[in-house]
Amino acid sequence: MTTNTPKFIDRERDLIPPVLIRAMLFLALSTLGLATFATLSNRPHEATPLAEGDALIVAERLFVLTGDPVTGAARLTEPDGTLINDYGINEGGFLVTMLRVVKRARLQRDVPLAAPLRLVQFENGQLTLIDPEGGWSTTLNGFGADNEAVFARLLED
Repeated sequence: MTTNTPKFIDRERDLIPPVLIRAMLFLALSTLGLATFATLSNRPHEATPLAEGDALIVAERLFVLTGDPVTGAARLTEPDGTLINDYGINEGGFLVTMLRVVKRARLQRDVPLAAPLRLVQFENGQLTLIDPEGGWSTTLNGFGADNEAVFARLLED
């Protein structure tokens, strides 16, 4: 004969351990304390991308980027239409990725899609791609050395 007595369920095991709660609280308060200290002491920001006026520009180039997102083909031309480089199918992957970002920024601001981009190299070697029309820019070193080298070659010509 079996009895249908309810089994005792230990809910204590399902709760977050108090040690973990204290650790999370300590982490949150430490982060808040460090941010407050940095703000109140006017500590300069570190590891932030350079902007124009922060450092000397040693090289720059204007170019127009066009491409086909489906095939990965890309074309770089001077603003006057002179061909700089033509990347075939599956060769311009990173360029096409940057083109997508630029197009999105330009569509949001309702500006021409065929306007030139500006590539700037600062004295510390940082490469920045700037879209004056779309109000967008990015530091290229965050995308890896190979992808940065694609744009660095533009300044060597």
